[in-house]
Amino acid sequence: MNKILNEIIGLKVNEAISGGGAGSILKIKLGNGTHFMIYTEWRIEKEGKIIVTSYDSIDPDEGLIPQKIKELSGKEIEKVELTQQNDLMLHFSQGYLLHVFSLVSYSDTSYIGHNWEYNIPDKNLSLVVDRNFELKVEGYDE
Repeated sequence: MNKILNEIIGLKVNEAISGGGAGSILKIKLGNGTHFMIYTEWRIEKEGKIIVTSYDSIDPDEGLIPQKIKELSGKEIEKVELTQQNDLMLHFSQGYLLHVFSLVSYSDTSYIGHNWEYNIPDKNLSLVVDRNFELKVEGYDE
């Protein structure tokens, strides 16, 4: 599975979307037609300083999330890391880091979704971290 994630090294972000009606859900579209969907908590750092988190304002006009998330557009992915708990870290050019915290837990029975996904539509493939903190391969489902 790390092989699949390592294939995105060198790709650029076409678009990063969050805030407004989507709340803090984060979608990162890559240059090869794939995308990440982040449903759990996250933060973005630039050169070691936090610039925005999933807890910041989602207001579409003045919110920090929609303003700052755009900074990822055009950045190149330089490194991908997974922790033992399947937290995701995407290192981008110009010192940007997206850190995704897998916090949606098996004890949260009201939520049956994923912590995060990496979707590859043309291969009908998704890498997902489920609420049991397990990294799995599933079929892509829009």
